[in-house]
Amino acid sequence: MKKVFIVSAFMLGFATVSGVYADTAINDEIIYVQDGFVAIAGEELPDAVKKALAKDYPNAELVKAYVNKDKQYKLELSVEGEAKTVYANEKGEWIDVE
Repeated sequence: MKKVFIVSAFMLGFATVSGVYADTAINDEIIYVQDGFVAIAGEELPDAVKKALAKDYPNAELVKAYVNKDKQYKLELSVEGEAKTVYANEKGEWIDVE
């Protein structure tokens, strides 16, 4: 009887741990927050920002994009192999953020 109880307790513990791992594996959404900016996909940038980027940085590759609560966009670029960070508002105007 003692062995049945121990095996049952072990199985219950294993089932609980398995359930935790299953929940963790399903939720694969990752949100990055940096200086009040939240990571977004490049496709989520406003058209005005995309146009300003193409006009003023034609050789740049967008590495990462972020937005904050004020709808300011932080763009991490690779320009001819060098890292550059620029900021724009939702109208596509370049701004200084400190």
